[in-house]
Amino acid sequence: MLAKKSTFALLVIIILFFAVIFVHSVLPWILLIGPAPSHSRIERDFQRDREQLIIVRDFLIESEIGDIHINSDSAVDWLFSEMEQGRISTEHETALEIIHQFSQRRSGVISRRDNVIIFQRWSSLDAGRGIAYSIDGSVPDNSTITFLVQIEPLSEEGWFFYIDDFSEYRMRYA
Repeated sequence: MLAKKSTFALLVIIILFFAVIFVHSVLPWILLIGPAPSHSRIERDFQRDREQLIIVRDFLIESEIGDIHINSDSAVDWLFSEMEQGRISTEHETALEIIHQFSQRRSGVISRRDNVIIFQRWSSLDAGRGIAYSIDGSVPDNSTITFLVQIEPLSEEGWFFYIDDFSEYRMRYA
C-alpha cells in the first residue's frame, strides 16, 4: 500500500513539474505569437490596411532602394540611415510613418526582393504568413519568398496571401 502511494505521489510530482514548465515557458510563447492567421484573416487585414499597404508599396517601387528587409528592431535605424544617405526624404513622411507603425506590430516585417514586396503579418521560429505584392504581376515563387509552400491570390490583382515554412519546405523538396 505504501509503495502505491509513493508511486502515485511521484507521478503527481512529475505531472506538476511538466505543467509548471509548460505554463512558464511554452504557454507565453503560444500567447505571444498567437495562432497562424488563415487566408480569410489575411484578406480581412488586407482590406483593413489596403490604403496604407498601397502607400508603402508605391514608396518602395518609386524609391531608389533595392532589396530591403525592415523589422521592428531595424525600422527606426533604417529610416534614419536612408534619409542621411539621401535615398529618401521627408516628402515620403506618410510612407515612413506607416512603415514605422507596421514595424511596431507583432512580426511587422516589410521586405522587398526583386519584383515582390512582402508584408509579413505573422511568424514563428521557422514559418511566416502574410501579404505579398508582385510588381510585375507574376505569381511570386521561391526565388522571391524563401521556403514558400503556399501562395494564393487575394481579392485585388497583384496581391497574394503566402505561407513560408522551412520545415514543410524541407520535407517536400529535400
